[in-house]
This record gives sequence, structure tokens and C-alpha cells, in this order.
Amino acid sequence: MGNESHLQRGCNHKNAGKGVLKIQAVDPDCSCTDVSVTKKELSAGDTCLLKFVYNTHLKNGKYENYICITANTDSLVHILQINSLVDL
Repeated sequence: MGNESHLQRGCNHKNAGKGVLKIQAVDPDCSCTDVSVTKKELSAGDTCLLKFVYNTHLKNGKYENYICITANTDSLVHILQINSLVDL
């Protein structure tokens, strides 16, 4: 990945529960990552796409970043870990 690029990825999430899943917040741990979710309220069996754009500008080496997802689940906070290797 080049020095002035953006890595764009996404992952699907499914409500495997019986009730309505309410995603209250999706927050990256740094300003180098932009995050969006296609739906914040999912009925049982529904899916949504969590999209993120990671800015690798002026980065080189290994990086570990996190996206914090807050929802109305037993575990109120879920952490998505992003590992990257930026090679100039």
C-alpha cells in the first residue's frame, strides 16, 4: 500500500438475536479511520454493512487500530480490531 492511499473495507453484521438490535454508536479510536454503518436498527435476522476507510498517509510499518461498536446487547461494547502493514 502506498504512502498516500486510503484502505476501504467493509464487513457484514447480522442480528442473530430474537429482538431488535440497536447500534447506538460506531467510533474509531483515531482520526485516521472513518466509519459508517448502513443500518442502525436491525430486526431479528437483518444484516447491515459496517464500512471503514483507513487513511495511511505518512504511515509506514505495522498498525493496530480499533472500532468501538456500542449496542443494546448483553455486552454493551464490541471491539473490532484492524491490523495493517503499510509498506512504502
